[in-house]
Amino acid sequence: MKKNLLAVAALAIALAAGPVFAAPADRSESPRQIKHHYSETRENSGNRHFARLARDLDLSSEQQSQIWDLKAAHRQEVKPLYRNLGEERREIRQLVQAEAFDESAARAIAAHQAETRAGLLVEQARVGHQIRSVLTPEQQLLADQKRSRDQRECRPRAPQKSRR
Repeated sequence: MKKNLLAVAALAIALAAGPVFAAPADRSESPRQIKHHYSETRENSGNRHFARLARDLDLSSEQQSQIWDLKAAHRQEVKPLYRNLGEERREIRQLVQAEAFDESAARAIAAHQAETRAGLLVEQARVGHQIRSVLTPEQQLLADQKRSRDQRECRPRAPQKSRR
């Protein structure tokens, strides 16, 4: 009886865990191709966001072109800043894995990372201001209303008290 119970339990576990350990049927995509697909998806997501913005604000084709050019220039400006952040994350990781902790090095990296993040924020504010200057006053008002509505919808709600 015990043997049958163990056999049934083992079979149930094997059936339940099988899909978890099974290899994907399509092995044609390498991890690099999958990563590339992910980045294309993220790019398309930005394109969809831009298309929705253009539709919601009723942007002219000239405005769309100007904004697209501003965003492309912005991407080139911030690319080295994002690269710096990645290098600094690697440096911090190395400090964590080192035999002895070097607090002065950690503080130097943290200070440099704060400067890099500040640079990113300034660039984001700059391009946002430039994009806003392309919009008409009516479009600016619509954009403000949309942003306000989006922020209200995304605001975390305060935890409710339990009723006892």
